[in-house]
Amino acid sequence: MAKIIHSGDIHLDSAFVNLTPENARLRRRHLRDVFSRLIDTANDEQVDALILAGDVFDAYPIFPETEAAFLNALKRAEMPVFITPGNHDPYTADSPYRTLELPENVYVFKSEKLSFFELDEKKLRIFGFGYNKESFDEHILDGFTVPDDDFVNILILHSNLYTDGYSPVTADEIKESCADYVALGHVHKPTEVLKAGKTHYAYCGCLVARDFGEMYDTGYLIGEVTKNGANLIRRSISDIKYREITVDIGIESDISKQLPSPSDSEHIRLTLVGECEKPDVDAIFNEFSKKYGEFYVEDKTTAPRDLWLGIEEDTLRGVFLRKMKAQLECATDEEKEKILLATKFGINAIENRDI
Repeated sequence: MAKIIHSGDIHLDSAFVNLTPENARLRRRHLRDVFSRLIDTANDEQVDALILAGDVFDAYPIFPETEAAFLNALKRAEMPVFITPGNHDPYTADSPYRTLELPENVYVFKSEKLSFFELDEKKLRIFGFGYNKESFDEHILDGFTVPDDDFVNILILHSNLYTDGYSPVTADEIKESCADYVALGHVHKPTEVLKAGKTHYAYCGCLVARDFGEMYDTGYLIGEVTKNGANLIRRSISDIKYREITVDIGIESDISKQLPSPSDSEHIRLTLVGECEKPDVDAIFNEFSKKYGEFYVEDKTTAPRDLWLGIEEDTLRGVFLRKMKAQLECATDEEKEKILLATKFGINAIENRDI
């Protein structure tokens, strides 16, 4: 049995081009802090191995602050750390994996051929490979099978399960590998722990969301891998959230009710819809932009139309409108708002418009 943490796609030193230089600097520091926190978590959980499935760095060269934070964190690690260089951080001449003096407990896969490290006392064998350039398109598992013995066999692959390119793999190749667990990196959207034959596998996903393309449950996987399978759960480690929120301001005039509590960790892309007078987008932006890490607003509202247009028609719409108008005339003030809303929804349904 081996207790592991499976992480990857951290992308230290991401550019954060949509942020101000100061906010981008703060987000890069946050990534460094989260990586340090991951090491502390691995120590606290007393895992047997920490797996980093590629793209620990976003690009080279790395900042001096990142170099120092990376080394300081790894030096605190109380377990072996296994790293597969990915397409963003390949094992090249200027790679930090080559130029930095890494602690002895850090194992980096340097070859584009599968190799392995063994932890004899744990009966644990870790296979992996490393990109030597930014693109590597070979099927790394083609014809590969782990040894048939009493070791727990884990593969670390920075690979594409869904399309060609970036060391593609297939579920059948994972099955034929007969590994006990395949720790995947490269695809930022995490998966559940899946199974092909006897082999369990999963994408850990990105450790921290960095933009609106990563509105996922980010984090890492932790749990046990045995000869009988893998039992891992997902945990978050950062409170950074990206959200797309749509508000019908023809119905809900108080936008703040639809937004999360103000926080620098919240990044919001707000879309305004509904039939209403044209909203003051600049005023809305000025009201909320300083309350969140990022705030964007887009106006997709339409001009209001006469709700009772066609009430005299000898059509389904005319019959419906006359009935709703009659209800409205004898309704209380409290009921009128509901009747008007029901009328709007009813007309939209009759005209096959988006409700």
